[in-house]
Amino acid sequence: MKTWKFYGSSDDLAEIECSDKFMEELSYFSSPMALELRDQESGDRLHVHFNYDHASSNGCWNIGISQAEEGVPIPDWAFRYETAPSEYSVLLLIDTPDTVTMTQSWPVEEE
Repeated sequence: MKTWKFYGSSDDLAEIECSDKFMEELSYFSSPMALELRDQESGDRLHVHFNYDHASSNGCWNIGISQAEEGVPIPDWAFRYETAPSEYSVLLLIDTPDTVTMTQSWPVEEE
């Protein structure tokens, strides 16, 4: 079982950890970002969204999940929220099978 952690750090960094190991620090400030978690065995998948809240000027991150595609239900994984170490972001925790991997789904990185 893996535990994924997603949270914002400062006003432009999206932080991702997996089973208490640092995975990725992505720099985004002006546009939302989505990552896809996909189980390589079952094909189950979902999107995790990061958005720095410019609209309310509260200095906080919005982090949530959605279906990866219309008509595709979210997996039966455990989800929970806590306050992140940064104190102005929620910490989204998702428990997944060990066969789940992560890719960036939006915006698409240009090669």
